[in-house]
Amino acid sequence: MLKILPEVDGVVSEVSELMKRVYEGLQQQNIDPKADCQKGAALIVFRLGFEYFIVSRDALHKGLLIGGGSVVRTGLENVIDLLYIYSKPDKYPKAYVESMSIFNEVMKSAATIGFDAITQSRELKQANKWTGATIEARLKASGASFITVYDMLSYFGHPNPGSLNYVTNKKLKDAQLNLLKQANCISAITMMGVVLNHTGVTSVTIQEFDAVTRKLGMQLMPDDSE
Repeated sequence: MLKILPEVDGVVSEVSELMKRVYEGLQQQNIDPKADCQKGAALIVFRLGFEYFIVSRDALHKGLLIGGGSVVRTGLENVIDLLYIYSKPDKYPKAYVESMSIFNEVMKSAATIGFDAITQSRELKQANKWTGATIEARLKASGASFITVYDMLSYFGHPNPGSLNYVTNKKLKDAQLNLLKQANCISAITMMGVVLNHTGVTSVTIQEFDAVTRKLGMQLMPDDSE
């Protein structure tokens, strides 16, 4: 369970630097997703997650709780997808990468068949599904803790009048901003760990990850005394 972290802004800065270095490391690898689906899936998820992290980080820094919280939720869903993709490495990385081409074909079709036809067919609804598993199923596959966090973030991810309670009450707002900043960092760290494991990027070490996760109340590596 997350607790208020007085030094959360410092942790956000550290995670931001790690994200930047992982991004640069991936760029240097010149990964072709179609040629290498295992690395390609990780690259695509990271590119999405990198932007989610930056946008939510900046929004939360400005005190934009609802908008920032909404993007944190989207970032968490991206991480859930990543974990699910590699739960079946012989199936989902390829399906995930190939879904991009399917999306392109559907969009081309939508541009040519006309508005009325596309309205009737609903072709644009989840045009490039890479798995039949619902988000609920993907969440359950990743663990109960993800379900709880996702449910709480959904209060900000959907238009919800109750979320205004956190905006109008300064004490609640400050506490929730702190927790959302932590959740954003945890999603980023989880994503980076999986990406590094599947791409071989060495621009960030496991020791650096461990140092940051300990500040968030978690731990990747055992103490020497253990």
